[in-house]
Amino acid sequence: MDIEPDLSVCVVARHDRETLCASLGALLACADPLALQVIVVVAAGDAFAGEVSDAFPEVLVYEEAEGVPPVVALNRALGLATGRYLGLLGDTVRCRPDSLRRLVEYLDEEPDVGLAGPRLEAADGTALPSARAFPSLAALLPGGYWRRRYGYADWDRTTSREVEWLADDCLLFRREVWDEIGPLDEAFARGGADLDFCWRARRAGWHLVFRADSLASPASNALAGEALSGWEKVMAGGRFLARKWRGLLA
Repeated sequence: MDIEPDLSVCVVARHDRETLCASLGALLACADPLALQVIVVVAAGDAFAGEVSDAFPEVLVYEEAEGVPPVVALNRALGLATGRYLGLLGDTVRCRPDSLRRLVEYLDEEPDVGLAGPRLEAADGTALPSARAFPSLAALLPGGYWRRRYGYADWDRTTSREVEWLADDCLLFRREVWDEIGPLDEAFARGGADLDFCWRARRAGWHLVFRADSLASPASNALAGEALSGWEKVMAGGRFLARKWRGLLA
């Protein structure tokens, strides 16, 4: 009899084999006691697809056409997921021990919370901007309340709190959220799909929470900057959101 996974984690391979395997190794090492399903999307014909399958036989490796945007690949993986909770993980991010368990337990205890994410830390322990407020035109102005609010500048990220946007570098959400608001919007091919997904979840009445007691970290500070590309990524999503939801031109 098949056991329903507690959590299905979807990863798109975007970097080298060593980086991906380090991420998968850390992910699987912190799975217990969860029933974990891991789905990795690689480009069709990629030389290391078979190597990943050999190294991690418990991982489902799905081959997608080369050049497909990551948001499309993630939707394919999420469509294969069977867990109670669904997760997105960047292939450079390494989960710390107990991080996934704590997130799942928290979601089990808080039925009104639809999405939860951990504290992402650089190698030196500095918190990375994995949680923000929604971007606004006012946030473009240097200094001032809206710029500070956008980045939660007055929050040290050592405490858990409700937020407006959680980055997809490490993000867990209920299957009910996916069923209710639909998949990631594939129009965000250049980034911002996580922002749109969080926007739609909040509009549907779900709460989003940053959990400071759950930790993950990119493989290096260089990859941390790449994964959380910050202003350009967010404003690209913000411009699209303005057109999509408000009928404004950015």
